[in-house]
Amino acid sequence: MKSQKVKMFRTASICLTIFLLGSMSVSITHAESYKTDGLISNGQGTDNLQFSGPCDIVIDSSDNLYIVEKWNNRIQHIASNGDFITKWGSSGNSNGSFSSPTGIAIDSSGNVYIADSINNRIEKFSSDGKYITNWGSWGIGNGQFKYPLDAAIDSSGNVFVADSGNNRIQEFNSDGTFINQWGQPGDGNGQLKNPSHIAIDSSNNIYVIDDNNRVQKFSSDGSFITQWGSYGTGDNQFKGPSGITVDSSDNVYVTDYNNNRIAKFDNNGNFIVKWGEQGSGNGQLGNPCGVAIDLSGNVYVSEFGNYRIQKFTISSDDVSVTTHSEQPAEQPTEQPTEQPTSETEDPNIVNYVITKITNIFSNDGDVTIDSNNNNITGNNNVTVEQIGDGSKNNLSLGIKIGLGGLIGVSIYTIWRKKEKK
Repeated sequence: MKSQKVKMFRTASICLTIFLLGSMSVSITHAESYKTDGLISNGQGTDNLQFSGPCDIVIDSSDNLYIVEKWNNRIQHIASNGDFITKWGSSGNSNGSFSSPTGIAIDSSGNVYIADSINNRIEKFSSDGKYITNWGSWGIGNGQFKYPLDAAIDSSGNVFVADSGNNRIQEFNSDGTFINQWGQPGDGNGQLKNPSHIAIDSSNNIYVIDDNNRVQKFSSDGSFITQWGSYGTGDNQFKGPSGITVDSSDNVYVTDYNNNRIAKFDNNGNFIVKWGEQGSGNGQLGNPCGVAIDLSGNVYVSEFGNYRIQKFTISSDDVSVTTHSEQPAEQPTEQPTEQPTSETEDPNIVNYVITKITNIFSNDGDVTIDSNNNNITGNNNVTVEQIGDGSKNNLSLGIKIGLGGLIGVSIYTIWRKKEKK
């Protein structure tokens, strides 16, 4: 038998005793949960590390945070440990000043781009806040804006702007030269209603949220790909989505402003997990607005109503695997010589034994085991080896086994383990 490595965080080692014919594939999925892991919260105000209208947030390559404050008309630069680094900006329309800034993006060189909404322009700064350039004015022409609310940068350094009042997305190079634009008013596929925030994945696909309470996905040239979301409180619904970002696996995170929660999806819009409820306690949210992911997968959320930044990390309290077995019409003649361990606690499984499972961690993936002949007996090991760093969460493990001419076996394993404290 041969095995393929799964893109997982850390090591998941599964030893199965198999007495079946054909090939076996193992599919691993997960059901995550997140817990609060820190706050930057010194109340509302104008002092360092205080906030007024924290509207959007980005994280640089050193895991430092940049926060846009709509009402303070400034940017705060904060270290990952919560220490203040610097700030810049004031109210006005001169170079380097703002009038209700709402969106922020950062390029691969660390330059910072601000959507200066009332001034109808994009301003560009160095990583330490030195003014570089700006572009835009009020209007409907190419390169003009009606309340630009957000910006995002693709892998080529091009800048995409959510031009809210014009119901379109505009594309520029890093110096502000116009490249392209798309969008028109409406609620159909590819149409936009006051697009407010924008994110770009590793393939340069573009995700846009708007007042239609949905996420739309476009290719880099603006061609519509898919959309998800509607008004409501369900898993795939929103009440005023206000921020969006993608992680290193191209999962999509949306801040749901009036539902006071964060929702996570894969890049096709399939729901993964949500968390949060209204309140000001740890883990609760008060009108979440911006969202960003650091290099370790931690989630930072700016709370417009609570005047703070909250950090969330994947919960690592336990691992869950769920089990079901359908036997083939014809049973193998040999039976396992080992008994199920106390951790499996399932006496009904007669065609395999789980002898050990250790530390399953996050990320989706598949392991496939192919046989070189049609008679497989004995012990067969499935190992998911460490690729990168991450945090453990809840997983479900599905095993499907093909039996050649026999009826296929579908096995789901029920198993639960608490992490040792």
